[in-house]
Amino acid sequence: MKAGNQSAFDKIFKSYYEQLVLFGHSKIDNIAIAEDIVQNVFIDFWAKRESINIEKTILPYLKRMVHNRCI
Repeated sequence: MKAGNQSAFDKIFKSYYEQLVLFGHSKIDNIAIAEDIVQNVFIDFWAKRESINIEKTILPYLKRMVHNRCI
């Protein structure tokens, strides 16, 4: 994904989008806003892909991004 592989990003998006929306919804109790937050997280994630260094799994990183946006 760091090299701009769109299919890798699509796979990550499809794998985690719904779970992240539900996570965001549990924090802010508004599904529409949670969806917007998650979409923005993925936009930023793609934009910063070259500088992001994830050592293990990506889900905790994405959840932290969603959490920070919710607060």
